[in-house]
Amino acid sequence: MALKRLLDERAGGLIEFFLSSDDESIPHGTIWPEEVKAALDRMTLMLVFISPKALESGWTYFEAGYGLHKLDSANIYCLPGCEKAKLPSPFNLLQNRN
Repeated sequence: MALKRLLDERAGGLIEFFLSSDDESIPHGTIWPEEVKAALDRMTLMLVFISPKALESGWTYFEAGYGLHKLDSANIYCLPGCEKAKLPSPFNLLQNRN
């Protein structure tokens, strides 16, 4: 995924980025929900990138809710096609950015 490559490049390998929809983050043949939960358990920072497609997925709400519960915060970023003023709950409860 282009976003993960950009983040990896900018961090210079010092930060592990996990994207639940990325084949590099979840190896082929592994149990997907267990890998997502394990990554959520390891995280110390959560960035949530919201797109129209992400808002259609129940997993986006699960992952963001889990992260918010674990960390008491989540960084919400609206990608093109989404506006922070129109985000549904729980994303509209957090300070977020377009």
